[in-house]
Amino acid sequence: MAPKNSNWQSRKGWESPHIRSDRKRTLLLIWVVALVWNTISTPLLWTLPKAWDQSLWTVLMALLFPAVGLGLLWKAVTMTRAYRHYGTVELVMTPYPAAIGGQMGGTILVPRLRAQDLITPGAEVTVTLECIYTYVSGSGKNRSRVERILWAERGTPRVEAAGPG
Repeated sequence: MAPKNSNWQSRKGWESPHIRSDRKRTLLLIWVVALVWNTISTPLLWTLPKAWDQSLWTVLMALLFPAVGLGLLWKAVTMTRAYRHYGTVELVMTPYPAAIGGQMGGTILVPRLRAQDLITPGAEVTVTLECIYTYVSGSGKNRSRVERILWAERGTPRVEAAGPG
């Protein structure tokens, strides 16, 4: 007996040729991690006056965690700026669906891309296409997710303005 949802287009995210970037979710995650990390590691700065009486390694260890926190904040800010600059990027596949072992193409829509971003002399874009095999094994609390890159291709696409971005 065939499963109830045997049609591949009934799977979430596969119902249309439009594939949206998950940058917003990644952006929220990096902000949460940065804020939690800095909330936990900032009190270490108040231990520095006592640490000066200790060894140099104690001071360096006390400074390491807030330094990593600053790095996380920097990454969150730069990712936020890029997201606000370009918006949610979307890939529109043509043909849809792509044939296994055949050709795959598409258009990358960048909603807030400005014309001057495209006209930059010598500007080159590298695109990486990866086929990632993902599966979940186990059950209950003993589940684990495994991802493996089956293949990856890099290329330099033709970049041109087309419509709104």
